[in-house]
Amino acid sequence: MALVPCRECGKEVSEQAEACPYCGIKTPSKKKRQRNLIITTVITVLVLSLLIGGSVLVYNKIMRAFRPPAEVGADDKPYNPPPSKPTTSVIKQDIPVKQQIVQKDYKEKIREMLDSGQNVREISKKTGIRIDEVRRIKKEKKQDEKTP
Repeated sequence: MALVPCRECGKEVSEQAEACPYCGIKTPSKKKRQRNLIITTVITVLVLSLLIGGSVLVYNKIMRAFRPPAEVGADDKPYNPPPSKPTTSVIKQDIPVKQQIVQKDYKEKIREMLDSGQNVREISKKTGIRIDEVRRIKKEKKQDEKTP
């Protein structure tokens, strides 16, 4: 048991002392204080690692629970059916407008939206096409209507 100077008052106290008998400060030994700090840091890192690891495991388990079941073929191997051919219909209610606009006839789709009474800003938001492009198509539409 060694004597070390108190970090507050400087008088010699035991390295094992919980408090300085002269000034009353807790953990008067610098070595003991450093050791306590290291232990606290290690414990904190371990707890955080366990929390993060547990969160990742729970997340993966939840994601697996909501994944659709894999179809199994006759040979007990996963079966992936070939993708179906897309329909050529211009207006489909179940397909978002942005995906419909990717089609070649996007100008026709915008003209239909203009005919339905939607304004340029609404069309731009729904389709993701820049507002100046929608305005240009609207201008072309008006010119086409004027010419017989």
